[in-house]
Amino acid sequence: MGFQNLPIVTPRKVLEKRGIREPPFSADMAIICFRGRQACAKLVRAFCGSPLRESILYHPSLYHSSKPDLLIVPKMTWGGPVTAIVIEELFTLGVRTLIGFGAGGSINPAIHPGAFFVAEKAMCTDGTSREYSDQVDCGPDPQLLEYYSDRREELDALFLSGLTTDSLYRETPKKIENWRRLGADFINLEVSPFYVVCSILGIRAIYVGLITDSVSEKWKSEYWGVENEVDTRIIESIKGLCADLRSQLPNTPNRTPQIRPNRSMGTH
Repeated sequence: MGFQNLPIVTPRKVLEKRGIREPPFSADMAIICFRGRQACAKLVRAFCGSPLRESILYHPSLYHSSKPDLLIVPKMTWGGPVTAIVIEELFTLGVRTLIGFGAGGSINPAIHPGAFFVAEKAMCTDGTSREYSDQVDCGPDPQLLEYYSDRREELDALFLSGLTTDSLYRETPKKIENWRRLGADFINLEVSPFYVVCSILGIRAIYVGLITDSVSEKWKSEYWGVENEVDTRIIESIKGLCADLRSQLPNTPNRTPQIRPNRSMGTH
């Protein structure tokens, strides 16, 4: 890469501006929760997460779980550009495996709200993805996908293709028809850059989630922002995946993370 193509602002430089010159934790695995308050709180409780100090990432909140040793980034609902920033910073701090826990709006009339899905492919049409790559589509790490494929019936999960839109309030029937022709089953604000950035950086990644609504014809939103048992099943599957990955690794001593007093997830 020529000098003219090298980024001027880098994650390392920005982290150093925040006073972080080495990772304040040993975790090499993280979960990004692209959901609202209720689902994020459920995820943090399931992993017994403790809040780390402020101003580590380009995001106000970060939690650490000691069993297994991993990080949780909650309520990452800001779309593709911030998703890319946070993934780049996590990579710079040593994260090499990333699980996305998110949501999607179905544009396939056969797929209804309430479905547990695994994103097996994402089309790269959004602005953030194109900043990183000219690839047409991208997907999960084969080993992580295999974990879910082997448990497809047990989990009652759908394996779907997704696409990221740059604007929630500009999802028109014409655009939806175009996205269907590309092969997308669902849309959201981050699945494509999530996979593209991880691919470019060499992070093993997979994205799983809940179909919260449908924008196939009229908007059907019965799972939008409500408590539901499907999220519990998805979180349990993530715990199983993390345990499986940790069982494949030798035991290593954990560095004690910088933890501040607990506070309620209600403000996140």
